[in-house]
Amino acid sequence: MVTATTGRHALAADLLVSSEETHSVLRYDETGVFVGTFASGNGMNRPEGLAFDDDGRLHVASYGSDIVQRFDGTTGAFLDVVVSNAMGGIAEPVGLSFGPDGNLYIADRATASILRFDATGTFLGVFAQGGLAWPDAISSWRPAPSSTRSSHRAAAG
Repeated sequence: MVTATTGRHALAADLLVSSEETHSVLRYDETGVFVGTFASGNGMNRPEGLAFDDDGRLHVASYGSDIVQRFDGTTGAFLDVVVSNAMGGIAEPVGLSFGPDGNLYIADRATASILRFDATGTFLGVFAQGGLAWPDAISSWRPAPSSTRSSHRAAAG
């Protein structure tokens, strides 16, 4: 599986891709040329979800080691393990997203749930469960303001 995200905080116009088979996060430039390995090691095993926090740090869901790692968003240097399976019971983290509340939401495949953690990695509880079978990608969603939606409809009509 390949998961991608733009490096909007530190790597403008570059694309970061989690590579399960190489156990790393790879970097490509805006033309699709491979730049190199951006982040790896320190327990990274089968990375999947990627998310940048408001401070520009890259969070990586390491599915194979049941952790979420944090890396410097500019250099790719390892910072810490922000969430581990001992901190709230993640078992197979795959998708990551920061919500509008600043909390980290993790799609966990083994528990078929969305778990919520604060920015320090403190478990805040199960956010969603039920109806989920193998949750994977997760994203925060904010609808466009009604004035924007109206102007889109008017332009389309």
